[in-house]
Parts: sequence; structure tokens; C-alpha cells
Amino acid sequence: MKIQKRLVTRKELREFGVPYSSVHLTRLEKAGDFPQRVHLSQHRVVWDLSEIEEWYAGKAAQRSGVDNTP
Repeated sequence: MKIQKRLVTRKELREFGVPYSSVHLTRLEKAGDFPQRVHLSQHRVVWDLSEIEEWYAGKAAQRSGVDNTP
């Protein structure tokens, strides 16, 4: 059985509520504070939705004071 990954575009990130500009996302990725993008071609990038959901869950846990770090 194959597991299919859902890939999301920059536009979809914004629709999911990720409010950062492209430049800020690049900074966060370089700092290791946001999931790394996947380059499909020279001008097309996407992110793995499951990684974005994990990132968001970690942010939500920080807000509620719960430590989810392994």
C-alpha cells in the first residue's frame, strides 16, 4: 500500500492560515523553524502538508504551555 503525500502550494499555505511572506518563510526554513520546501522545478515549490500540520500543532502546544518535544 502506497502512502500518498499531500503537497501544498504557497497560496494554499496562506489559505491554511500561515500568514508569512515568501521572504519570511525562507528565513524560517533556513533557521530550521519551518518545514523545508520541495522544489518541483526551477519556479515551482510546494510543502508537505503533514509537516505543516506538525509545525502548526507544535505552535499551538507552545501557546497552551504544553511541551510536545520528543
